[in-house]
Amino acid sequence: MNCYLSLYQPFGRRLRSLFRALMVPAVVTLGVGSFSGAEGLDAHSAGDVREADVSECLRKGRQALEERDDSAAAVEAFRSCVARYPKSPLGHYWLGQALFLSGQNLPAIGEIKEALRLDPDNLYAVRLLAKVYSLDKNRLSLAQELLEKVVGRNPEFQDARFDLACVYGQQGNWDRAFEQFAMLTKGERKHARYRTEIGKIFSAMGQYDDARIQFKRALALFPEYKPARDALRELDEKSDKAVNPHSEQPVGR
Repeated sequence: MNCYLSLYQPFGRRLRSLFRALMVPAVVTLGVGSFSGAEGLDAHSAGDVREADVSECLRKGRQALEERDDSAAAVEAFRSCVARYPKSPLGHYWLGQALFLSGQNLPAIGEIKEALRLDPDNLYAVRLLAKVYSLDKNRLSLAQELLEKVVGRNPEFQDARFDLACVYGQQGNWDRAFEQFAMLTKGERKHARYRTEIGKIFSAMGQYDDARIQFKRALALFPEYKPARDALRELDEKSDKAVNPHSEQPVGR
């Protein structure tokens, strides 16, 4: 997900597509306990349904998301699982995520809420619900409340903290946004993404020197990180145009 664009672009299809970039990696890791301090989704109770049966039913939909990035096919696969196992919170969670990724936000909210009704302690579902709410400027305060709940219960849930920083930014609460980003940037290679987003926010605020520092720090952590390289190149091009405003004008007639 490009957090900068989530703060500055109009809501709509383009914004939903940007969220895919963050959600799809989560599809690969959710369900196997990848987040420190949190149980994987597959560890949650499926009521009177055998967990292995539910997981097998969900496999086709997860493959559609992980391997083909085909949210439409995933919706159909997960919908079939929900019809077969209506008491499984997993089915409703994955259907909600697929609906969200395909731009069907209202049905997604219904499925996520059903997952939470069946499993109120599912922080992944709370985070997903907050992500959907964050697309609606009238629900930003609710998204904030949900994400603060998630981070409060599991401080190591970094994607939720990242989402919270973005929500703070959308609300114009820059101090709290930077505070969350600061907690995410501890020098590890995977935090190049967060450094890049901080740089884009600095750039949007006109603080180009600070932006360049963040982009370079991101590349020091992860030299092949394309978003940071692209952002730094764009910033350099912007600086060149500012210094030579007529460089692209035709010479004579």
